Amino acid sequence: MNITLNGRPQEINPAMTLRNLVEQFCKNPAQVIVELNGTIIKNEQWGSRKVQDGDTLELVNLVGGG
Repeated sequence: MNITLNGRPQEINPAMTLRNLVEQFCKNPAQVIVELNGTIIKNEQWGSRKVQDGDTLELVNLVGGG
């Protein structure tokens, strides 16, 4: 299955949920915001939300500092 992940084409497993995707591509999933097709998805929904062919995702890591 093909998606766009952070602006780049990516091939992934067809059964992948958002949680699986975040865990595969992010070092610290607790500090990630997921935008799916222009909509921010709450982390409580990641496990039940399947990624579909053609989806566009942005995984944004939160960074603190000052």
